Amino acid sequence: MTPISATGNHGRGVARRSSGFTLLELLVVILILVLLSASLPFAGNRIASAQRDRRALEEFTQTLRSLRREAQRLQQDQTLWLSSTGYQLGDSPTVVAWPEGWAARWEPATRSTEAVGYFPVRRSATLLDPVTPAAPGERTPGPVFYGDGGALAGRVLIESRGQQRHIDIRPLSGRVELSS
Repeated sequence: MTPISATGNHGRGVARRSSGFTLLELLVVILILVLLSASLPFAGNRIASAQRDRRALEEFTQTLRSLRREAQRLQQDQTLWLSSTGYQLGDSPTVVAWPEGWAARWEPATRSTEAVGYFPVRRSATLLDPVTPAAPGERTPGPVFYGDGGALAGRVLIESRGQQRHIDIRPLSGRVELSS
């Protein structure tokens, strides 16, 4: 029979380590948890901001589609006016403000615009050079939707927090497409 000591050495002279964590291991785990929890608000703000931008971009795309439907309903051309502070629908005096940090500009398509592709020249406005961004308080014409369902083809470029997105407008169908 093997003698058993009070220390649990079982008579072999080798000390066994008890199961559990050392104080140093616990401090390292606590430090990691503190660092993770401190970084959560920053990541959460970034995610929430990206979701707000995405929602605003989808709403603006829907506004363009609504303006197209309005042009068809009234059988009259409808223009979206852009400025550095926001946009106006047709002749409406109301300026809808851009979300914070947004900048937008309109680039009408030309025959050489690869993203929109070749299309027959419908009106002389189709061959305009890209419009420079408006000065503060100044507005420039943006997309034009025709009463027959077509549109002045081009792209609305939107910059937000260092990312650039665009909304393409097709010439013959007037279709509005949000590009990723």
